[in-house]
Amino acid sequence: MYWCNSLFIRFNLSDPSKKIIVDNTGILLSSEFQSFLKTKNIVCGHAENLPEVIRQLNDDAVKLLICTSTDLPAYLHDRADIYSFSYNDLPFHIAPNLLPQLHTEEIITLCNYLSSRNIHQTITKHNITDVLQESEKYRQQLEIQSLLQQTDEILSVPPDYQKIIDLGVLWGKLVYISYCLKQELPKDRETRTDQYVLEYILSGKLRNIWFTGPGDVKSVDRILSYLKNRNPEKFALICFDGMGIAEWELLKDHLKAFHFKYDERFVYALIPTTTSISRTALFSGSHEIMYKNKSVNELKEFRKNFPNHDHKHFREKDLISSDELLGITAVTMLFSFFDDLGHSTQFPPKTKSKTLYFDSVKNYLKQMKPADTFHLLLDENYRIFICSDHGCTVAEGNGEKIDKWLPDTFARRACIVDNTSLLESYRDYPQYPVPFINDKIVLLAKKRTMFDSAGKTAITHGGVSPEELIIPFAEINHDGI
Repeated sequence: MYWCNSLFIRFNLSDPSKKIIVDNTGILLSSEFQSFLKTKNIVCGHAENLPEVIRQLNDDAVKLLICTSTDLPAYLHDRADIYSFSYNDLPFHIAPNLLPQLHTEEIITLCNYLSSRNIHQTITKHNITDVLQESEKYRQQLEIQSLLQQTDEILSVPPDYQKIIDLGVLWGKLVYISYCLKQELPKDRETRTDQYVLEYILSGKLRNIWFTGPGDVKSVDRILSYLKNRNPEKFALICFDGMGIAEWELLKDHLKAFHFKYDERFVYALIPTTTSISRTALFSGSHEIMYKNKSVNELKEFRKNFPNHDHKHFREKDLISSDELLGITAVTMLFSFFDDLGHSTQFPPKTKSKTLYFDSVKNYLKQMKPADTFHLLLDENYRIFICSDHGCTVAEGNGEKIDKWLPDTFARRACIVDNTSLLESYRDYPQYPVPFINDKIVLLAKKRTMFDSAGKTAITHGGVSPEELIIPFAEINHDGI
């Protein structure tokens, strides 16, 4: 990259002597510049105070030290070459008063765009908005290429449960970025991805996710075990019903202006990927309880898992205040707009993308302002964990209606069956034996179809496409706010 190479020359980084760069911008600590340094085999350290500077100077492996402290004593000049980096050192013609107003990610995106398109373009207050929009499109185009390449790499090797998770994350990001760019994803890639996931699920090897330790959560029913193992003093578990990876990317995009940082994990929804199965498993902490056809009070089961906490549950439209949280150490919240807006989306003929659905979600988020809720909880010293119960996909009716077997009225992609005559009638349909539960089979609709009127198109779930199956589990990082 032009701007990285320019700084490489500017600070004489090809010279092996030790160097300290006082970074007044945060740009040199970005993943972009750090990745560039790795390609140059430069071992880089980071220090925020003088004792840390001295400690890392004594490490022979560290050749470059990025320092955020400006108060460095003069005697350090005898031990290293010391430079200062400011916005003025960027190799572009940008009005000096503009850059401090931008977030680091925006500046990096702008630098990459100018490096590739026109390094001599002058950026002023009159064109900065348009150039930022174009630079973001450029970033997304590059990301799509990278994601497709990573997808192909996974599809070229045998699957395991982690590869399916990784593939689901890649595919969800592709779905959202293609929406942003108003592009269609390659249909053959979607077909190959779905088939790769389906074959692994039908192999029965997915049961391996239940043999991981409590700190290595791989399925939605293990989230409570993870929280109990972490044992936070005060926490909020916020579930977004119907939020797959693409929806999570949309939500993060909406929250971008607030600069939240997330510690992200990704897990499996239970199969069938329905609210009545997967969300109950989430709040009960059990993958067996719903498969056994027990009537379950989710919140009662949640309280059993945290007997030493005072618990309160909120729904999407509840007004939350500091007074409402007084004395409460375990908060659960349910946001259902993804699921509600998805199921209510009306599709014009021959439309099979999530565009209309995503447009509705974006408009709704502008009114709902979830960041206000997050900030309130953070101000009250809660650790915030964000999760989902399942994702969703666009499916077309297959002309088969088996409503009485569906565990969820709105989820029309799968059903739990213990009736052998029904299974015989649909023996050419994919069938998934529920792990560890005798005589329970999940009957899956073929490809991206649903058990509904022929030709009908809808947002739904229940099946095992990566969009339905892989979901986010993330914590808002207090230190990154």
